[in-house]
Amino acid sequence: MRPATLMTAALILALGACSSPDTTNDTVPAEAVLAGDPAPETPPAERVACARGDVPLTDDCTIERGTGGIITIRHPDGAFRRLEADGTAADGAETAIVTAVDGARDVTVGGDRYRLPQGSAEASR
Repeated sequence: MRPATLMTAALILALGACSSPDTTNDTVPAEAVLAGDPAPETPPAERVACARGDVPLTDDCTIERGTGGIITIRHPDGAFRRLEADGTAADGAETAIVTAVDGARDVTVGGDRYRLPQGSAEASR
């Protein structure tokens, strides 16, 4: 290959690596921040009762609804579980025990316990 052709190819590859600005994210433009415009509000996270081990349930975990009825429950320490619509463990690594209690479902997976309102996962389908 000639040096000019090699340089042209390198220039084309370098320019191809450059990308246009991402207009699909929901970050706030710097101009809006400088102008004092408030940042868009994110809805409050949906909370669910949870506990690790033998401590009482508290409303410290959050739910993220995925597609296909899968929900992700996140603990405050960063741990999480993915559950199917019926409360069973989505990853299948550990068996989930699901018990109906007062219009809710108690789910136990390993040492983690959750109280899910009826229909909590079905709404994400």
